[in-house]
Amino acid sequence: MPRVRQHQPQSMPIRPRSGFTGVPRENVIDLRAMRKQELQHIDQPRESRWKQLIERATTWWTARRTKRVIEEGRQTRESVIVSRYPHASLSQPIAQPKAPVPTVTTTSNQVRLMHFTLPAGWPKRLVGFATMCLVIILPIIGFTVYQRAVRAEGTVLGISSNAYDELQAAGGAVTDTDFISAAERFRNAATEFSAASTELDAAGGVVTSIATALPGKVKSASALLEAGTHLSQAGAQITELISLLQAQTPGTAGVSDDSTLTSYLAIASGQLDPIIGEIEAGTAALANVRINDLPEEYRAPIQALQESAPQLNQRLRDASELSDVLLYILGHDAPRRYLLVFQNNRELRPTGGFMGSIALVDMYRGAVQEIAVPGGGIYDIAGQLKDKLISPKPLWIVNPHWNIQDSNWFPDFPTSAKKTMWFFERTGGTSVDGVLTLTPTVIERLLEITGPLDMQERYGVTVDASNFVREAQVWAEVTYDREENQPKRFIGDMMPLLMNKVFNAEPAQLLSVVEVMLNSLQDRNMLVYFTDADAQAAIHEQGWDGALAQPDGDYLAVVNTNIGGGKTDQVIDQLIEHTATIESDGSVIDTVRITRSHTGSPFDKFAGQANVSYVRLYVPQGSEFLTAEGFDEMVSSRFKLPDTDAKEDADLATIETDSIINEQTNTRITNEFGKTVFGNWMSIDPGESQTMTITYRLPGRLDFSGWWNPTDVYSLYLQQQPGAPVSGVISRVTTNPDLDIRWTSGDVDTDTHTATWREDLLGDRVIRTLIEG
Repeated sequence: MPRVRQHQPQSMPIRPRSGFTGVPRENVIDLRAMRKQELQHIDQPRESRWKQLIERATTWWTARRTKRVIEEGRQTRESVIVSRYPHASLSQPIAQPKAPVPTVTTTSNQVRLMHFTLPAGWPKRLVGFATMCLVIILPIIGFTVYQRAVRAEGTVLGISSNAYDELQAAGGAVTDTDFISAAERFRNAATEFSAASTELDAAGGVVTSIATALPGKVKSASALLEAGTHLSQAGAQITELISLLQAQTPGTAGVSDDSTLTSYLAIASGQLDPIIGEIEAGTAALANVRINDLPEEYRAPIQALQESAPQLNQRLRDASELSDVLLYILGHDAPRRYLLVFQNNRELRPTGGFMGSIALVDMYRGAVQEIAVPGGGIYDIAGQLKDKLISPKPLWIVNPHWNIQDSNWFPDFPTSAKKTMWFFERTGGTSVDGVLTLTPTVIERLLEITGPLDMQERYGVTVDASNFVREAQVWAEVTYDREENQPKRFIGDMMPLLMNKVFNAEPAQLLSVVEVMLNSLQDRNMLVYFTDADAQAAIHEQGWDGALAQPDGDYLAVVNTNIGGGKTDQVIDQLIEHTATIESDGSVIDTVRITRSHTGSPFDKFAGQANVSYVRLYVPQGSEFLTAEGFDEMVSSRFKLPDTDAKEDADLATIETDSIINEQTNTRITNEFGKTVFGNWMSIDPGESQTMTITYRLPGRLDFSGWWNPTDVYSLYLQQQPGAPVSGVISRVTTNPDLDIRWTSGDVDTDTHTATWREDLLGDRVIRTLIEG
């Protein structure tokens, strides 16, 4: 029990003194006294202890040094014996020297080591001397090295200029399709660059390595040589690849007659990677060339090469990736069956155009095995549908019952493609490996490569890129046989001719065909969807599947659907003005103005009628509708009613949710694909213009609450509608006076509170603005 002092309350126990155990003192062992006695022999003055430690360290170091000296001496003697007496055996130990091994003794003033006496403080003096040498001698060496390098530079640039002359000649040979001469020129250029590199290296390895770190022409010369070497190798490999493809032409010795586009693509696909590697290395080296260091006559071409090399590299990368996709599409490894849909972008629909014609195509190894085009077009298939479905409400102007010709209602192409396949199978069609869509733009591009198609025997016309669209429209809507009633037969007869010419293109035309397909995929005049998950994932990664993007931040896609407006969309000019107003609390209000102008002649049979379009704006989900004006009111009498036995489509009900109508503006508001959608009507007669405006508040806010860095980024993703004519876009970001614009991406006009971006919408664009609170 702890003891308690008498004068304190019982409830306040006192902390016992340190070391108190409650045991009588005479029975306690004094541990501190014992420990003091044990340590008595080392309880010495501080100076003596340091002296002992120094002596122990010196003894250890002396023994270690002595052992090393003896070992080095032994190895030296052994090497001497071996060199003098190669046949001598070293199996017996070599006698140790009789001279005594030097010892080391230490005093307070000097160190003696192996007969050499060094003065006290020698380490500091040695460092000082070395520093002096570096300061005085290195600048002299550096100047001498630089002079040698600059002298070599004159010769180097002379040789490298010869090399670039060879490169220029090789380019001319390629233009003239003289690939054998081009390959030789490229090899000569590589030899010249190698000679220039040797000349630069002749100044000494140290010269080259130091010169690259010094300013002046030597660094540019070295980078120029490196770039030229890589680009020459790439040029040689490209020309050799083209020569190899030429050697695969049917009729050449050892080549079978069934060589097709896929056999060329397979060869090219395997050869592109090393070419891309050389161009990447050359591009990186070119970035280190300073134009002002070059002779005057070479500055312009080298600067042009600096600008074009990255683009060439990206194009080749895209072509490499596209070649693998094309091999799958063209059935290189197995037969493929596709629905080929012709979307007429003169009559714009969400994924590119009205589906007037459709074909079932069987392909294998790049050749069309069979192509079936219904003479009556897509309506031959639509007439076989037994299901009666209610179409999307805006389509009621032309047809309240949904069918395959309107199945591309969704701007997300994978969704529309699945719906097209669903309708096709419901009309008795077979299952397919995917859906491919083309607009007339793609066919015009291909006709420019293949040349005209002779259709004189049946139609009395030769079709080329300049008259294809007009002839197709005339034969489909004016001059077709009314009794036969096959308005799409012209397309059905033309497509096999075109496709066989494309897929059996000459090697010299191969790159042009691939480039047309690549450009068409990138500007979405061609869309593809595959049932194979891996192939579809590759297409989606490239952005070639026409899917709606799902970015963070603000988003805008303007989707026009021509419903009963004729073939008028190619004569519609569209300007999209988008303004984001950022308030001091970080909230964002968007205002979108769309001006559409009808430039068609009222006397034109196809483009001379009113353009009637249902316009949808896809914006971030959760956006709050505020106001709208400038739309046309569609009276209820224009809408046809579905039959009472028609059923609601399950896919449509799942995708279009929370549908409401704003009573003041008749704007239809839905949620689709993770977006809020505002839809309304615009009807424009030839020669007229119309502007609509819609305002909404974005969900969420920018955050300027950071104490150290009170900034946030506003970003806008603009997505282009597939197949649509190029729209002009003006995008503005304006801020409250409490906020400042600090940075913008792209070519933007800015001041403190406003940033304005103007450009034609060619593909998707992202604009970012850094705003400070």
